[in-house]
Amino acid sequence: MMDYNKLNQQKQKTIIPYAILFGVGVLFIPLGMALFMGDRTTLIGFFMFLGGGGMIALASYLINKNLNKIKDIIVNEIMKEKGIEGIYQAKNYIAKQVIKDTGMISNSFNQYGGSDYAKFDYKGLTVEYCRLAIYLVTSNGKSTQKTPVYVGPWLIITLDKNLGQTIKIFEKQFFSKGVNNKGLEKIDTESLTFNEKFASYTSDKHTFFYLITPLMIEQLLKHEQAHQGRMLFCLLNDSIHLGMHGEKTKRFKIPLFEAINESHTKAISEDFDNIFKVIDNLRLDHDKFKEDALT
Repeated sequence: MMDYNKLNQQKQKTIIPYAILFGVGVLFIPLGMALFMGDRTTLIGFFMFLGGGGMIALASYLINKNLNKIKDIIVNEIMKEKGIEGIYQAKNYIAKQVIKDTGMISNSFNQYGGSDYAKFDYKGLTVEYCRLAIYLVTSNGKSTQKTPVYVGPWLIITLDKNLGQTIKIFEKQFFSKGVNNKGLEKIDTESLTFNEKFASYTSDKHTFFYLITPLMIEQLLKHEQAHQGRMLFCLLNDSIHLGMHGEKTKRFKIPLFEAINESHTKAISEDFDNIFKVIDNLRLDHDKFKEDALT
């Protein structure tokens, strides 16, 4: 049972002092600038301005650190209440090499991060989820440009069997230049709507049409329409990757200043339900994805 009083007491004790420190830092910056420009106070103003910036940076770090500790407690308790065996880590994310190995996004990036990593079992499947923030950062000496390569949720569902095949489906408008299709065959489905929006590649036609049925195609179209951003789907041996680049909705949110209550934990619980719904709609627990599949 969630103890909201204890959570809010911990939040007030660990976060409010740093919120005050942040506010002091915000006040120090303009005051320091004013003193810096005044007569005989240049040095004081400089150190006040510098100190204000330092306070803001330190306070932001400590606020996020302690807020994530509370979020860890909340989300892990919700998982326990829902009967989910697994872990949640607010500051963790799927390893870079795992994403690179899919060949689904461009390798032209130099900034990789993420948050809200969850790993749990659902209907005999191992599920991993996180939000990824992957960018190419460039600079010409005068300005810095940050180009998003992939920003959004990434879901990995590990199947019961290694099917030993590869299937890649992605929105043509965004992913075409980044996906590595070497050694794969381009293929069209019976759905003209699907073919117009998505490009499909496979290592084996038989596997593709066995797994990507008309029902699966319909559900992928519905999934894309129900979410912001650009969808990608990848079957890689024993894992299915499902991403939505550009989806701005952040899961597992708790408020900074507002008291934590049942409405916040209900929203997080529904976030897990949405992940379950994706797996259910795509019927990834179907026998064809299990040990006796394709035999």
